[in-house]
Amino acid sequence: MAYNELSVVKRAVVGALAPLMPTDPETGDRAPIEYAWPGEQLTRPLHVFTANGRTTSTPSTMGAGRKRRDQSVSFDVIIECRRTGETVDGEGRNVLQEQADELVETVAGIIDQWVADNPTLGLTEAGDVPVDYATFDSFTLEHGPLATGVGARGICQITYRIRPK
Repeated sequence: MAYNELSVVKRAVVGALAPLMPTDPETGDRAPIEYAWPGEQLTRPLHVFTANGRTTSTPSTMGAGRKRRDQSVSFDVIIECRRTGETVDGEGRNVLQEQADELVETVAGIIDQWVADNPTLGLTEAGDVPVDYATFDSFTLEHGPLATGVGARGICQITYRIRPK
């Protein structure tokens, strides 16, 4: 078993979430979700990817030799949305930013609901990765103007607890 199975868990989460991603109203395509950052030249206005893993370990008992330990592993799911065009409507509201924010929040809601419905992230304790439980810990929404429109970025943090065999 690898140290914390982060890559295995991230691949499982990406695979499970792919068919749940919403259709981007601008392109008519399902939003892609990828294992890693797709690069600077992003061609789609909405995309999702996993990033930034963190692990903390706690020894479960004192004693000599190799110790079992509980591990809490967190990783981020990044949602980026770009919208181009006129940002302000006739009443002075930045409707384009509202649309981008709402789409990012929709994707975050799908991820949150999936984690709540799948507390072992689609893995079983008896399987290769002994996930005890997982939680959707936090969501951060950032947004602002771009050269030709607006952008919104959501950062979701998923944390799971494992106890290596």
